[in-house]
Amino acid sequence: MTGKERIKAALNHTQPDQVPVDFGGCMQTTIHVSVIACLRNHFGLEKRRVKVDEPYTMMGQIDEDLKVALGVDVDTIPGYNTFFGVPRDEWKEFVTMSDQELEWLKDRMKESGSSERATLAAVPGAGLGDIACVPGPWMKDPKGIRDIQEWYMSTVLRKDYLHELFSRQTDVVITNLKKMFAALGNNLDIAWVCGTDFGTQNSTFCSLETFNELYKPYYQKTNNWIHENTEWKTFKHCCGAVEGFMEGFIESGFDIINPVQWTADGMEPKLLKEKYGSRITFWGGGVNTQATLPFGKPEQVREEVLRSCEVFAPGGGFVFNTIHNIQAGTPVANVVAMLDALKEFNRN
Repeated sequence: MTGKERIKAALNHTQPDQVPVDFGGCMQTTIHVSVIACLRNHFGLEKRRVKVDEPYTMMGQIDEDLKVALGVDVDTIPGYNTFFGVPRDEWKEFVTMSDQELEWLKDRMKESGSSERATLAAVPGAGLGDIACVPGPWMKDPKGIRDIQEWYMSTVLRKDYLHELFSRQTDVVITNLKKMFAALGNNLDIAWVCGTDFGTQNSTFCSLETFNELYKPYYQKTNNWIHENTEWKTFKHCCGAVEGFMEGFIESGFDIINPVQWTADGMEPKLLKEKYGSRITFWGGGVNTQATLPFGKPEQVREEVLRSCEVFAPGGGFVFNTIHNIQAGTPVANVVAMLDALKEFNRN
């Protein structure tokens, strides 16, 4: 299978020829710039500066040669601006604290590296109540509710205001979707809709009732437009202990959930697969990036990857990625152990 075929099989809950892989498909499935530099050295790739795709998280651009080495099945179509609102239209050289030379991506719209891979792009403006966006880091003079504590209080005390806000925002999103489809058509495979986190390590930021009343109707409107007018699959990022929200995500029309943080309370992998695995695709959950990958031994990484694949991979509905981004300082030996374990699983 090509990467596109492999991803589509997984998203349609049929068994692909092997577990599909994503690194760099979106802002929550990528790799810190310093680790990318080390991986390029490990694989003996051409010596070149690593470009910072997103300064907000210091995540690096994964060039075509490294995509091939990693076995990536997804290409990203990045937005025009970085998270801080800076147009990506020129490069500047910087040096990190580790003296690694970088080029900082301010912005250039780049085409996908391979037509054989699935394509993923973010839907502008669809992040309802995304706490990372509440402060308005890309705005010169942000107005409205910009305090995080005040925002969460507003989900209880100012629901009428938030309904009006979300309603107007969703109307803008639908307009943006029409423009996206006019430009991309069904050449796009996955629409990254929303990155609002509802979970902490052991609880949630709001009640299920608040989610169903305040967020769900607008997610449904967005996802319904996508499913009625395109062949795209819809992607929801949400960290934390959100097993109790999974039905709500499915009813909202999301096809994909990421990062599958089974390290959080109640997110037991077998439970997730058995209850929801035929109705939503798990995109992530391959290995723990808070403990095992950065601090464990290669053999521990191998064992964890194999366990995750054994649970999530059967019958499709699984795209391999880590539990959120690979962070700075992660040993290359552990990243390689992760990749080798995935290859081992695919051979068996």
